[in-house]
Amino acid sequence: MKKIFVLVAQLLFSGITFSQTLEKGNFIGLHVTEIVLQPDVTYNQFKEFLLNKIFPKYEEAFKGDVELYLIEGIRGENEKGDGMIMLMKSSDVRDKWFNENGQLRETLRDEFNEVLADVMKEQQKYIKASSRTYTDWIVQ
Repeated sequence: MKKIFVLVAQLLFSGITFSQTLEKGNFIGLHVTEIVLQPDVTYNQFKEFLLNKIFPKYEEAFKGDVELYLIEGIRGENEKGDGMIMLMKSSDVRDKWFNENGQLRETLRDEFNEVLADVMKEQQKYIKASSRTYTDWIVQ
């Protein structure tokens, strides 16, 4: 719970810093990831790939409905951990893309995966294994 509070606090601070604000009803998906990189890949190489290739392609696949932000743990339970913030206008936007189990809606899957196909193949050069947990939040 503390780690999520810190992540939300960081998100709010960054919103103020860059003149972006969260509004009531905004949807935030906080994802904590565990990644095992390929032996010859550094974290900075992976981060560069994530920020410059994966995130833009995901945002393209979501057709502008989702903004993605990389978060890095600097203290606490997830120190030196990685995560991601998915920011959407509302839970209705989330429901447009994801079913109740958190899976991409089947009707959107083929088109979505087509946009991501090339970067997902390239991702295998960087990631040996990964797992992720998430919690969905609504701004009140």
